[in-house]
Amino acid sequence: MKRRRLLHTAELSCSTFVYKGFRKEVHAVAVREKHDDRCGGNPGVAPIRFHMQIDRRRRRVLWDNNADVEMRPIP
Repeated sequence: MKRRRLLHTAELSCSTFVYKGFRKEVHAVAVREKHDDRCGGNPGVAPIRFHMQIDRRRRRVLWDNNADVEMRPIP
């Protein structure tokens, strides 16, 4: 995420990664906002920033952080 600059440093430090499991060797991860004393926000909620699908065999990562909210290759 740092190398591809998917999130700024502050956003990255205030994010939580939730492993959602895998299907056919593709791992699913939800990237959520972290709300606490340091990051601010309501600690009772953790909005989703985006979802990722990681296919290690094909060496491909998709995410849905786009206007159509469709799984596409990361930039």
